[in-house]
Formats: sequence, structure tokens, C-alpha cells
Amino acid sequence: MDVLVRDAQPDDHEMLAELFLDARRAAFHWFDPESFQLADFASQTIDERIWVAEDEHGRLVGFLSLYEPESFVHHLFVAPDIQRRGIGRKLLEVANRSARRPMSLKVLEQNVDARMFYTSLGWTTTGHGADELGPYLVFTQPQSDSK
Repeated sequence: MDVLVRDAQPDDHEMLAELFLDARRAAFHWFDPESFQLADFASQTIDERIWVAEDEHGRLVGFLSLYEPESFVHHLFVAPDIQRRGIGRKLLEVANRSARRPMSLKVLEQNVDARMFYTSLGWTTTGHGADELGPYLVFTQPQSDSK
């Protein structure tokens, strides 16, 4: 799928909040869907750089938020109806150009699809832990893809 990846603009935030809500409810099916709210996007992306993937019709179909000081991918979500078309990979490629060191991220252990996605890109598990959402794995980008 052909998408344009660009920096998010303030007028994107309403659509991004809806995308974030829909994508998390689909990805985290083991949680009560009401535990996710539209306001979560704004509160969870403070001080992060956000890139959006926009399709040929101007629809925002994905986004990545990066906490740049640590090259930490906080969120990467693609609209549930068009996943597995290279959008997540493209967002990671663009973010990597700004990362100062190998990027890392956390994936909930129960999120098997995300774990398989990052593993297929050569990312490796470099740690683990738990937070309010449950146990997670830390993935780190392969050295050959990073700065």
C-alpha cells in the first residue's frame, strides 16, 4: 500500500486519537474495551515526536510516536482494517532516520502479533518487565538497521 509518512500536525490529533482507540481495542482484545479512551492519545504522547502514515485519500492509517532522547518507540499502531501491508515497517524506517541510537520498545507478552512483527524485522528481545498492563518484553532494533 502506498502511503505518505510525515510529521504529525496539530489538526491530525483528533483522527489520531480515534485511530489509537480503535487499534488498541483491536490489538489488546483481552482488556475491557472501555478501559481505553479517546483522551489517552494526548496524555500518552506528551513530549514525543509523532509521524503519521496517510493514504492516497488523506486518511490517517497509522502512526508512530518516538521518545527521541532514548530512541524509544512508545507507540506504533496501524488501522486494524489495513494491517500487514508494510505501513508499520515504513513508519519504523522513517523514525529510524531521526533516532540517535538503536531504537527499542516494549511489547506486551500477550500481544503475539506484535511480537511476531518485530521478530520478523530482526528485532531481538533484550529485556522484560511488567507494568500496569501486564508482563512485557523489551525489543531492540538490529544494529545493521540503526545508527
